[in-house]
Amino acid sequence: MQIIWRLESISAREYSLDMPLLPYYESIPELQLAPWIEVLWQSEVVQSGVLRLLPSANAQLLTYSNARGTGLAIVGPMSRFQLTNVRAGNVFMGARLTIGTRIALEGLTVSEMKDSRVFGSALDCPPIQKFEAAFARLDSPDITLLKTLISELAEQRYLRRDQLVDRFIVQALAVDGASTVESLTATLPISSRQFRRRFEVQTGFTPKLFLKVCRQQAAIKQLKQSAGTIATIASAYGYSDQAHFSNEFRKLIGVTPLMLDDELTLQ
Repeated sequence: MQIIWRLESISAREYSLDMPLLPYYESIPELQLAPWIEVLWQSEVVQSGVLRLLPSANAQLLTYSNARGTGLAIVGPMSRFQLTNVRAGNVFMGARLTIGTRIALEGLTVSEMKDSRVFGSALDCPPIQKFEAAFARLDSPDITLLKTLISELAEQRYLRRDQLVDRFIVQALAVDGASTVESLTATLPISSRQFRRRFEVQTGFTPKLFLKVCRQQAAIKQLKQSAGTIATIASAYGYSDQAHFSNEFRKLIGVTPLMLDDELTLQ
């Protein structure tokens, strides 16, 4: 899940780049976890505000520690933006699953998880129950404990992948989503309808929505790097014109590219 920090009460003029609002640390997982986990991360909120959570096909294992308690939540994937309040002192630790990694739990489908979350306490999953009990006893977050959970989930077949879905994802990411479902599925040994069902079961997204989210993520990366005008970015990712790009961007991200660019300058 990509995160953009949006300030509630500090204007761009008042904002100081030296003021750490949301220190955020990422680490690459060990080789044995790499098929399942894209990145591990930790963060502690220094100043209260609002987070813009951007669309992402990655589900997350998210730990939390706040005034209401501690625990684990499975979050996403997310087909559109969400805004969430965070308070100073909140501590988060998470694992961003690789795209296409499905958490196979009885009574819980990826489609149901899309744009939603479920808390570990509501799940009948021994490794998660064991993790939550150990996590509650910690004085501070320990990423090692989260790694152990992921290893146990993988060993006990709670984490699943699909070779045909992986093949589509690799090809789509290679072109930043700037392609069509038809061209990417042309060589697959199943029909388009069969593949669509298989893709949705594994990711919660339709293949078409996945390509849209890929394009938006690539465009946001370009905005962060100030790598071109909005018009040139729109053209680079296959949009017919800037208006088409801006309209789709607003549906998924919640603001226009120009408005998000202003938010990005606040980081």
